[in-house]
Amino acid sequence: MGLFTDLVEIIGEEATLALCAARGGQVVYIPAPENLTDTHWIIQTLKPTYNAGQEWDVAALLTERWRCEVLTLPLGPEAGSRNGLQRQELDLASQGVSANSIARLTGLTIRTVRRIKRRGQVVTPSRRKQPDPRQGRLFDEDVE
Repeated sequence: MGLFTDLVEIIGEEATLALCAARGGQVVYIPAPENLTDTHWIIQTLKPTYNAGQEWDVAALLTERWRCEVLTLPLGPEAGSRNGLQRQELDLASQGVSANSIARLTGLTIRTVRRIKRRGQVVTPSRRKQPDPRQGRLFDEDVE
């Protein structure tokens, strides 16, 4: 089973969607239950979804299952157009924005952000990759 399915089974669909919308595609640390505070991102993310105090019950389930683990939260169903997001990611990367922040802002996974940064390429709408400017040319364009 995937992490999304595991999350739904343990904390429910509403909480899973809220967490994925807030931090989907990012690498997150899940603390031990005793280390949660009212200002922790997990509690802050779950608060609007539940009545007062219920977010703590859901957070307890999450932190007991994935205590002290680092997870890459899955993208929720809200993931957007990849081509536009890749261009936006490259713009943000050129401004020195961290990979985790780019994943949060664009909805891309951290792995995709790292891959795009490494390649420095954008997939064009026709799905053809632009040539890597670091590579030489094998054939001259004048040759027929």
